[in-house]
Amino acid sequence: MKKFLLSAENYVLSLLTKKLYKEYLFHNVSNTQRVVNSIKELIDGEKISEVDANILLFASWFHDIGYINRKENHIEASVNIATTFLEEYNIDNSIIDAVVRLIRVTKPDVEANDFLGKILKDAVSSYYAENSFIDKSKLLKEEINLLFNKKLTELEWNQKNIKAFVKEHRFYTKYAQETWQQGKDKNLAKLVKIKKKLLKDKSSENKLEVALKIHQSLTLKATILLAVNGLIIFSSLVVYYFVNGNVRSYKALFPVIILLFFNGVTALSSLFVALPFDLKKEIKQDFLNQKISFKSKILRYSYIVFTVGIFISLIIFIIRETRFLN
Repeated sequence: MKKFLLSAENYVLSLLTKKLYKEYLFHNVSNTQRVVNSIKELIDGEKISEVDANILLFASWFHDIGYINRKENHIEASVNIATTFLEEYNIDNSIIDAVVRLIRVTKPDVEANDFLGKILKDAVSSYYAENSFIDKSKLLKEEINLLFNKKLTELEWNQKNIKAFVKEHRFYTKYAQETWQQGKDKNLAKLVKIKKKLLKDKSSENKLEVALKIHQSLTLKATILLAVNGLIIFSSLVVYYFVNGNVRSYKALFPVIILLFFNGVTALSSLFVALPFDLKKEIKQDFLNQKISFKSKILRYSYIVFTVGIFISLIIFIIRETRFLN
């Protein structure tokens, strides 16, 4: 039987190397070898008989080979390839049937009802306990995004993993529970820590987005105020130099100066509000809200100065014009 297992190994490795698409970043040669090595570890740890060990090894070599043909329902493709290979080598039908049953057990939604199925289930998910779990999980996420045209975010994927760890997955065999569970618990702690960081980053992004909208609104209002200031200053000068071209123009000089002064102050303050700043830098330093609030106050005071300037200038102009007429 060893020579048949060696033939199966060479056959599977050859197919995966030559025919598997490069988009399979996780379900590749390396992953199949990992599952086989985990099976060997469980065979020793659980003291499995030689016959059952051979069945498990055949199933572990062929369980993902169907990915070379299709991404959907690859399990049945794996069953077909394994059956064809084993029949060509005249492997006993009882062994073939057992291998086929085990391959189908590797479906995530299929429960393992016998001991061999539980062993294969544990071997497939053994990477949950490995130190490299986080890196392998990222490869799996990227593979799903590429093959199924999805856009799973890091936070979505993290939450999906935590759910799988807590609610969906468990190690079945005594050896896996005693040897691998501790590694899985450590990886769960890593996932929770990553989730906290991602949620904090997301909160910062939302905060930044709100700040951008507020700042854009302030900038628009300040720009409008600048434009109105410019128009008023221009109109004042036109009126002074071209309309009042007589002695009365000197009477109007003082209110024009007052108007220009207030409008100048308003223009400078509006310009300050409209000037951009590094929002990302500010948010990291936790000064963003204070700076937005400060600019909002400046703009509010600019409106007051603008209104007061026009009002005072008009009053002075009316008083001076009234005196001149008298």
